[in-house]
Amino acid sequence: MATIDKIEVQIKSPADKFYGIFRNNIGHLTEVFPDHYKSMEVIEGEGNGLGSARLWNFHLETPMVFKERIIAIDDENRSITFSALEGDINTDYCTFNPTVQVTPQGDGSLVKWFIEFEKTNEDVRHPNHFLDFFEKVTKEMDAYLLKT
Repeated sequence: MATIDKIEVQIKSPADKFYGIFRNNIGHLTEVFPDHYKSMEVIEGEGNGLGSARLWNFHLETPMVFKERIIAIDDENRSITFSALEGDINTDYCTFNPTVQVTPQGDGSLVKWFIEFEKTNEDVRHPNHFLDFFEKVTKEMDAYLLKT
């Protein structure tokens, strides 16, 4: 049975600007954060549209490679859901679907990250390390966007 966990991060960047990175310029992450995101290759679709699949090479606690697909886009609510199809993540989780949602709030935005996950077995740890990673990238992206 799948479980959903989330984090919320307050940022100073406008919601449309922050969401725009994930919606239209996700490959930009490899340029802005080369220590975290080593490479991203579009392997199906145009890369940013529904059904597009990408191959990521990134560094969480250790180097990881995985293939993901965009399974939901809601531009009105600034929300995108991804699904890990295969790779290192699938060793521990038979379901791993992160969602990012960005909502205008005051002078900035509220970024919510949700992870729907199902562990492959009881010994697999909770994916808090992914939530921590998403929080770190959110804060670093906010700082980057405020400079540009």
